[in-house]
Parts: sequence; structure tokens; C-alpha cells
Amino acid sequence: DVQPEKMRLLDPKVASGDIAIEWLNDPNAVGHFSPMPVMDSGGHQVKLMGALSISLDLVDRARRGDIDNMFYLHFVLLHESVHYEQIASERFSSDVILNPHTTREVCVAGWNLEREAYFRECQFAMSMGQNSIIRAYCTTLEPKAFDYKLFLVLQENRTDNCPAFWAEDLKK
Repeated sequence: DVQPEKMRLLDPKVASGDIAIEWLNDPNAVGHFSPMPVMDSGGHQVKLMGALSISLDLVDRARRGDIDNMFYLHFVLLHESVHYEQIASERFSSDVILNPHTTREVCVAGWNLEREAYFRECQFAMSMGQNSIIRAYCTTLEPKAFDYKLFLVLQENRTDNCPAFWAEDLKK
């Protein structure tokens, strides 16, 4: 069950102040996690703080009882809490989120970071019977088909080299 996973990951961090909630006023954005790692004198991450930015419009629609938007808000919160977990566990560097367009290596790491978050989001959506809300990329969990649909979504409006690197890797 993914719902308790989201609550386990996110709720205690918001309550402790390690993650601040900010409102997005961008009509094209629904959520974003901005990591702020705390390092010790040796350069090792000792704590992860950050800001979770969420669309105020999405929260407002969900609060008014729009069922699709209530589910979608949960999907976004899960997705962004996965990003928190990825950075906190040090499986990914915070640079992948902060500077995602620098090199092939960082682009591929960014793909893997997003793929995991979107995959877990889709698992949750499918478990709730609500994957039609995010059907652009959430019609199957079969890896090749999922990756292709996710590529189509993530490469839109990109001006960096990441989509070219991703496309090469998808052909393998």
C-alpha cells in the first residue's frame, strides 16, 4: 500500500520542519522538491532539508471536493516524497535535481530519478484504480512501454541534450 508510504516519508519531515511547504503559482507546474542537504565539515550529508512546492490551484481544487484532483494531489505528493527519499538515502546526488542538464551522466541519473518516482506514482494510481487521471504515462507498468510513454512526457519542452541521451538509452 503506497498511501502509508507517502505519509511515512513526508508527514514526519513536514512536522519536524525539515521540509517546508511552499505554494507554486505557476499554472503549468504541480509540484517540485528542492533539496537543501546539510553537510558536515568532511563534506558528507548529515541531514536533508528542503522545500516541497505544491500547486495552490491543485490543493484548492482538491479541498473543494474534486475527486480527480484529490487523487492527483496524492500522486504528486507521493512523487515528490520519492524524490526526498532518493536524495536522503544518497542513491542520487542533490545535483541531479538542482543541476539536471549538465552532462550525459547527470541526464541519465535524472532519468532514473524521475522514472522511479513516476513508476511508484503509477503503482499507487493503479492500486487505487485511478491511473486514468495520469494516462499520458500511466497505462502500463511493463518496463519498455512505460519508459516510452514517460519519455514522450519528459522530453516535451526540453531544450537541453537530455532527451537525446534518453532516446539513445531507450533504443538499447
